Amino acid sequence: MVKGFRVALLVFAFTACAPPTSSPTQLMALELTPQGVYRPQQVQLTTLANAIQLKGSVATLIGSAKIVLDYNDPLLQGNLTDGQVTSALIKSNGSAPTANYIQQGAVLWPSDFDTWNMVTTYYNFEKAYRYFHALQVSDEVLSPADVYYFPSFLIPAVSQDPQKDNALFFAAVGGFMILPFDTYQSIPLAMNGGVIGHEYSHRVMNRLVFEGQASPDPYAAWGSSYPLNILKSLDEGFADYNGWGTTCLSPNGCNTRYLEYSLSRKEADNRDYELGHCLTSDLATALNSYNFNDFNSNGFEYRLGALFGTALYQAGKLLNNHDIFRSALIASYSDANSSNPGLHELIYNNLTAPGAFTLDAVANVLINHLSDLRAKQLLCNQLSNRLQIPPSLLTACPQSTLYDST
Repeated sequence: MVKGFRVALLVFAFTACAPPTSSPTQLMALELTPQGVYRPQQVQLTTLANAIQLKGSVATLIGSAKIVLDYNDPLLQGNLTDGQVTSALIKSNGSAPTANYIQQGAVLWPSDFDTWNMVTTYYNFEKAYRYFHALQVSDEVLSPADVYYFPSFLIPAVSQDPQKDNALFFAAVGGFMILPFDTYQSIPLAMNGGVIGHEYSHRVMNRLVFEGQASPDPYAAWGSSYPLNILKSLDEGFADYNGWGTTCLSPNGCNTRYLEYSLSRKEADNRDYELGHCLTSDLATALNSYNFNDFNSNGFEYRLGALFGTALYQAGKLLNNHDIFRSALIASYSDANSSNPGLHELIYNNLTAPGAFTLDAVANVLINHLSDLRAKQLLCNQLSNRLQIPPSLLTACPQSTLYDST
């Protein structure tokens, strides 16, 4: 791990050489090696158009922005369009950063912490893009992302100091935020390819399931906590699953414990698909009785989401084919076929009937988007056992399915 890295005072006025700006560009970035450590590695960024500003067809980095989420802000009151919400939140648009390199032959070496961090961030966004592009996600959904690098992100209701220690997709501004880090001193979140894959997954789900809404309708329409607890858990669980999938594009290969490098062993344990998670009594109680805020403030959304991720992962492992389940998951996000609706249709057709959004309803949507009989059987077994869904409710499962421990 690169524990020697510390955040320096951010300056966007470095004097830089003038490296090539046409793709592909050879740069050094930090990558997890087969030995399990993060080290400099030469990478080829095929989508990068400007290496100094870290701008390309996958992402555009933006420095020095100021974003304020103040619930008492007069500009955030009333019935606002998504564009009005975004404009109210972004108090300063920021500007393009300036990276600093040392050029050795045809390879650009970052010469300061922020350039290492920004280059590795862009590299990880490119990997996430390639992962979802391979799953047939459209170019419209995968359009270039705004990435606010080390913005001042203030939530007055939480703290008078800007937020730190997070990398997140913020639907309200339609982009990502890479916040300064303070507590996390091992691998900064943006340098962790699995974390960026996780956040990128939120953006894909927001666009395919929630129509790209800054504030998705069900969060306002559903007053009942149970369906909202499930919905938030799905978003986190699918993000973890796709984050794991993104790690498969790294030299070290697929890594179910990618969170351990940036967070903690305990957090990795809670979300490691190899550990065979199942619904516990405390999680079941929380799902059914906790309000939305309490459910999420205690991390239950990650634990419930991990059950869906574990089911998909273990079914793929047993079939020796993870791609079929990754593709089915993406296909299940939105499907206008009235005989085989997706999650978008399940949600938006029931905005006034949240009771229809249940664990078994979600499971049936996922299963219905598999065409392979054996894959269906395996996922049926996994979902039934891990989520304790009675087989009679899984109407999408083949009659030949055996609900055992496999």
